[in-house]
Amino acid sequence: MSDAAGIRARLQRLHDALDEIDEEPSDETLTLATQLQRQISTSTDPRWGDRPDVRSDTTSSQAPAPAPDPNE
Repeated sequence: MSDAAGIRARLQRLHDALDEIDEEPSDETLTLATQLQRQISTSTDPRWGDRPDVRSDTTSSQAPAPAPDPNE
């Protein structure tokens, strides 16, 4: 089961932890969180049923953001 609230909570914990060291999440991390939330909302949208892969809009053709480099 997907959990948009879990994504938001995890992102908030990341923001809080990084605030302590005067840093911010990378653009890639924020993009990934947004994409995951969109996938969740699309997959639970009754207009698309259980098959979000059959959507015809342009958001499904966007390439995923690259994974954050763990060495950064």
